[in-house]
Amino acid sequence: MVNRRLITWRWCAPIDDGMHPDCTASVTLSLDPVTGEGAVFYSTPILWEFAYARENFGFQCDPMFTVLHARNH
Repeated sequence: MVNRRLITWRWCAPIDDGMHPDCTASVTLSLDPVTGEGAVFYSTPILWEFAYARENFGFQCDPMFTVLHARNH
């Protein structure tokens, strides 16, 4: 796997270390500034909880968790 430095913007992100945002839906844009490739996640709180559970209960370094929850990556 290639180690990329992504820039991520979030609309309605969790507050502090919350498991999910307080809004009913959120948008996360993660972009590789070198290649211009990126991904957009439209997600509800249950997707944030799913990513959190994967990361913390058996799937360390889960890409979905990284995009949704990681502060810097």
